[in-house]
Amino acid sequence: MHLSYNLVKEIIFYNPRVLPNYTPPPIFGIEQVSSAKLLGVYIQENFSCDVHFKHIITVSSQRLHILKALRRQGLRQGREELCAKCFDFG
Repeated sequence: MHLSYNLVKEIIFYNPRVLPNYTPPPIFGIEQVSSAKLLGVYIQENFSCDVHFKHIITVSSQRLHILKALRRQGLRQGREELCAKCFDFG
């Protein structure tokens, strides 16, 4: 098996109530990150969901803005549901 090191990330989980006093050194060629996207969900080193929620809110507001702009341009009601399905709402 061949690993593509530019896609590999290392995340070190810790208890958010206790600050870590020792962080292991990074592995050569592998980036240490504080959050990563795994199966469509952002996970963070302290088990918080802040990054994931912020991403969902940002994407949703962008898509709603596009739908509102299309409606202002004269998008009919029947086509609106089609556009919503294209944007993967719900």
